[in-house]
Amino acid sequence: MRRTAIITLVVACGHAPPKPPPPAEKAVTGFADVAGSWVTDDDMGWFYTLAIDDKGAMIQTIDRGRLAQCEQKGKLTAQDNPKALQLVYAKDTCAAELGDPDKQDVKIVSFTGDHLTLSFGTLQRAYKRDPKTSGASQAAPH
Repeated sequence: MRRTAIITLVVACGHAPPKPPPPAEKAVTGFADVAGSWVTDDDMGWFYTLAIDDKGAMIQTIDRGRLAQCEQKGKLTAQDNPKALQLVYAKDTCAAELGDPDKQDVKIVSFTGDHLTLSFGTLQRAYKRDPKTSGASQAAPH
């Protein structure tokens, strides 16, 4: 008796599933829209915590690893549109040795509610909502 084996070969052309679309941009009509605590890091391993209140007061703390932690504190004011701001520093221990000006142009490049991208002059930094404070009431920076 002879047995015949049938082998079925299935070839599938697999593609990675499509990436979900990026989150939709949200309008920024004032500081209340972007108020809260934001975090990011950079390629040097520095960790940034940014707090903005609904009146434009802002504090950014930078953990610079082996270097001392530094702080930038100031007040944001809106220019001709809500995404064009000016930051007037009250304190800046991060760049004091560089002789940076006491004010700087800041632009909201992108805002989705959970992500905020700011440009400080020519430097651009993308933040995300601080997961430790998400959903909690946002206290004003001191």
